[in-house]
Amino acid sequence: MDRILVEKYIEIYFPDISDENTIKNERKKVRNLLAKLNKPESVYKGLSFSCLNISEQVRLLHFILEEIDERQIVSNLNKIDADKDYCNLEMENEDTVIEGFFEDETPDFEPIDINSMLICCRKVIRSELEAHLMLDYLKSSNETLIQLLVDEINSFYAMGLRFENLTYIKEYVDYIINDIMQLVVYKIIRNSDIDTLVVLQELSKEVKKLTNELDVKLDEKRRKQKNDDILTASQVMDYFVAYLKHRSRLKEETDIYEELKKEAEQFPELSDLVKEEYIAEKVLLPEEDIIKYKEIIMEGDSIYRFKEKLSITRRFVDIMRDYGGRQCYSNCLQDLKVYFREIYISKATYRRLQAHKIVEDYIEKVDMAVEKNETIPEFDKKSQYLFVREKISRGYFREKGLLADYYAKITFTSELHDLLLKIYWLCDFEDALVSLYKVNANLLEKMRKLVII
Repeated sequence: MDRILVEKYIEIYFPDISDENTIKNERKKVRNLLAKLNKPESVYKGLSFSCLNISEQVRLLHFILEEIDERQIVSNLNKIDADKDYCNLEMENEDTVIEGFFEDETPDFEPIDINSMLICCRKVIRSELEAHLMLDYLKSSNETLIQLLVDEINSFYAMGLRFENLTYIKEYVDYIINDIMQLVVYKIIRNSDIDTLVVLQELSKEVKKLTNELDVKLDEKRRKQKNDDILTASQVMDYFVAYLKHRSRLKEETDIYEELKKEAEQFPELSDLVKEEYIAEKVLLPEEDIIKYKEIIMEGDSIYRFKEKLSITRRFVDIMRDYGGRQCYSNCLQDLKVYFREIYISKATYRRLQAHKIVEDYIEKVDMAVEKNETIPEFDKKSQYLFVREKISRGYFREKGLLADYYAKITFTSELHDLLLKIYWLCDFEDALVSLYKVNANLLEKMRKLVII
């Protein structure tokens, strides 16, 4: 099959070239690319290349070999990088709705606000609502969401248009991660009456079962797509790019987890239980008493320029509360201790930067924006924010004596991410949304059986 593709490629794109060396080089380029696309465990497994007819396969090969501006990116796609957006991998799609269509044909159209639904679910999970009522709400919200999405798809079908908004898939994936991981953190790990490790093991079994079912569905879907000849090269690349973007952010988190685990293995004091005399309670301190708690914050150790570093830490806590939506306070003993130790005691680096450097640079940017009355900036890179955020999360788990639960949580998180990302591979908008609905419904029902006695 590869030989046929190579010759078809030459026939279409180099019909008038008689120079043997040129043809030989072009054949070699195509064969090398096909070897990458066919590699079983590479990132290209998410590219539905085999579902295309020969003409579309050749078109896709030419796009990758000749039309992408940043050639190096193709060779490095296996590398995780949350700071890349991959927009230069998008093909021009001749089936895209023409600009102005929504304004002219559907003036009242508004996209479904999945993020607002996510925020509502988050508030419910963090509330004091009884477990069965909370799970009822999450189930109902999931059913409402899929109904809204299917109704919108059908309304466009009624106008004779196939409408695909891949942002919905991305937002639905994030919605599910929010539902499940917020439940794990706020209703499982924080509940001393529940054995967290047992619950996570059972949830992991459910994710594995759903993954196996999705694998079967993927095989069937790809056979049907190939037989029916319904996909184009641009469609396949649209889904692949959406997958790459989301994969980079979620897998970046996994890489950060691994770095933090390595640090804990190298420096056991970062994973040891906090001695009773050094445990920091979630209490607000009078301004004049904060410095008196140095012994608890430092757990009996000393550090150069403690007051200066404490002041920087407090400023960062304020920024995360005021602009990052975090429930933390610069006069709360537990918040101060966790932030201080993860910024200044832990020496873990990510991409050669320590947390204190990232934090200090960010504070400088925020203070400058405030002084000039400008919009509060984001971190220089997404990866930097993810790194600092995850370190802070680890610090809270350690302070509460829950590091074993933390490491079990991140293992499960990685498994859940793998399952959800694989849904992009379906290369079918409605099928992907329905599959996401079923994953969330199954996991919520599993959670109900595990939590409600």
